[in-house]
Amino acid sequence: HFRMEDDGFTRVWRSKKQRTGGVAAALAGARKTAPCTTRVDGDEKEVETTMRRAMEIMEGHKLLWAWTRREVEKALRGRPLQQVVILGNGNFDGSLEPGAAQLALALRMAESFPSASVHFQDPQCTPVECAWLEGRGIDVRRQTGMQPPEMKGDAGCRLVFFIHNPHGLMEQLLSSDWEFGGTSRSLLVCNDYDGWTEGEFEDAIDGRMPATRQFVRQAKILRLPSFDHFPFAFHHTAFIYLPEDAKLTDTV
Repeated sequence: HFRMEDDGFTRVWRSKKQRTGGVAAALAGARKTAPCTTRVDGDEKEVETTMRRAMEIMEGHKLLWAWTRREVEKALRGRPLQQVVILGNGNFDGSLEPGAAQLALALRMAESFPSASVHFQDPQCTPVECAWLEGRGIDVRRQTGMQPPEMKGDAGCRLVFFIHNPHGLMEQLLSSDWEFGGTSRSLLVCNDYDGWTEGEFEDAIDGRMPATRQFVRQAKILRLPSFDHFPFAFHHTAFIYLPEDAKLTDTV
């Protein structure tokens, strides 16, 4: 399996015991189990059960999804939403996977904008998880680059879920579509960069974040409401987009 790093994807092995114990320990304030060296993937029933429950919980937590939908509608300013893009979501085959809650919010937003195509990219996800997504008409992208799907025309927008993203990959995402104008039409659910100082940008990846810096400096940044059922799923996560009067330079 793979994990997103600042400089690309790194192969790792994890076990369900480690994932479950680690999250439970985090909720209790400290890790109680030692890392394991293998991972046991969830089967079709576990994926289906996990996501059905996650969607039910998300539907009942209207504060989060209704707030997100309302802010997306404001950010669109009447423009069509062409795409919902889910990057680096992580596994969702167990009830204590943060990826299940994160995917549930993304899919709830896709339901709210039915004309948008849905694209998912995370090499870490298992064949069973990918099959579950494809069975729901979601495009599972298997490339490792950060170039998002091409948008048709120049009027539409994309909503990108890139929660707890490595800063280097954020830079790749923003810069990859810069010259074609797609970056200025991207609405992001990602790290909360509000209030970042020059020093923090410098420390993140040796200061090599020109696209992120320029985007964040002009962006409207709104922290997501808390999600009490699984607080760490959206910890330090914000909705970020460019206001109407923002102007990006032609190159970064």
